[in-house]
Amino acid sequence: MQRNKGKSSDIEAQFKGLIADFYVKDQSVKVKATVSTRRGKGEYCRGSAPYGDRINPENKKELVIVEDEAEVIRRVFEVTNQWYSKMEICKLFNEEGVLTPLQSMSRRQKSDSKKAASRGL
Repeated sequence: MQRNKGKSSDIEAQFKGLIADFYVKDQSVKVKATVSTRRGKGEYCRGSAPYGDRINPENKKELVIVEDEAEVIRRVFEVTNQWYSKMEICKLFNEEGVLTPLQSMSRRQKSDSKKAASRGL
């Protein structure tokens, strides 16, 4: 009698696994469709903004250009067109004191927290 019980629990486990697999695939299709629709409307659909952009605080689905970071990006393209290597670009920017993306983000977060503190948040 225990043999039958073991077989039925195996079938039950396989069935539950099949249902779970279907659910995951169904959710994946829905998420991809939603992202595709938002992208088609021109809305931003990622977690954090890329270097040179910032998520608009008034509309989280929109990006705003951070002008000083955008200038660094333009400069990267400019020196790349002059056949500078990656290493030469890094040395040049370090000599000029250009902030790395991480340093820039850290500075921006400190600035935002100071603004929030001054507003009493």
